[in-house]
Amino acid sequence: RIQTDETRLHRGVHALDFTADPQGRTRIFALGGSTTLGARDHEAKNGFVESLQVRLREARPKASWELLNLGVAGMDSSGLPGMAREALRHAPRGIVVYTGNNEVQAHLLEACSQQASPWMASLERSRMVRLLQNLLAPTPTPIDDIALIEWQDACTAGAVDAAVAERAPAVDGRRSDTLALATRADFETHLDHLIQLTTDAEVDLWLAIPALRLDEVPLGSRTEAPVEALTEWRRAQDLLKAGERDGARAALERAADWDYATRRITPELQEVIAARCGVHPLVHCVDLRPVFDADAAPGLPGGDQFSDACHPSKPRGVYLIADALAEAIVDDIPDVGAHP
Repeated sequence: RIQTDETRLHRGVHALDFTADPQGRTRIFALGGSTTLGARDHEAKNGFVESLQVRLREARPKASWELLNLGVAGMDSSGLPGMAREALRHAPRGIVVYTGNNEVQAHLLEACSQQASPWMASLERSRMVRLLQNLLAPTPTPIDDIALIEWQDACTAGAVDAAVAERAPAVDGRRSDTLALATRADFETHLDHLIQLTTDAEVDLWLAIPALRLDEVPLGSRTEAPVEALTEWRRAQDLLKAGERDGARAALERAADWDYATRRITPELQEVIAARCGVHPLVHCVDLRPVFDADAAPGLPGGDQFSDACHPSKPRGVYLIADALAEAIVDDIPDVGAHP
């Protein structure tokens, strides 16, 4: 049997215990950050993976579904290829990926680590890197979480201020500063690497395109949110009052793009995922944007669909994700459980 080592059983991962051979079960791994892991409290019962398994069993009761949650709190797309390699060692039928919320923050932390003392740099990296490498191996890593969080908060605030001070001109309404360009380029590279791994292994890959919470006020840094973000946010509020919903939506999306300290996916990163739809017959996109739009009262995702800036609420947001993924999976692998 494959089991998560006891030294890994802390707030960052779930305990896994499964047979090396699926033994007739349709095995699907779920990869991503805290939304995959189980929303804000990191409890599996509050995440979409557990709900997805229920939905799949309801849709195809004759199939034996096995969903294994490899979500890691705070993981950005850089961890996906390594996690996919681990999953592919264990005979999956498919892999589900929900990512995009941690990309900007990951680059802020990277900028911080380059300026930090060797001790603080290793401290910042230890929690993420050691979780991603050899997840099931016994390599305990004591971490001073309080010192880490305090350092991260102070340093990322400075990195945000530096990005704002760059004042790079917008290109087609999107940011063109160093942080934005690096974030997009790395996100593209990580997704392409992931796709290469899964297609080479002839394994189905479902890429969720997360919905963006549009009613979130720009966060900014410890000083203030970027002027561009606040300007677009205020413009959107005026447009909403005037009943111009389409214009308001566009302004809110621009505000999200300019919100440097955001932990939500941006419209630009949503499009990066969407651009990979259909690049291979085994790569499937599950676009959650229209799903959340249709469910939102004013047609603008937010409110009780989310528990904070990026995490889906339970039950509403979590169930929307699980329902959309289940529908896509049973459509894309019609042979599973379709016959007696």
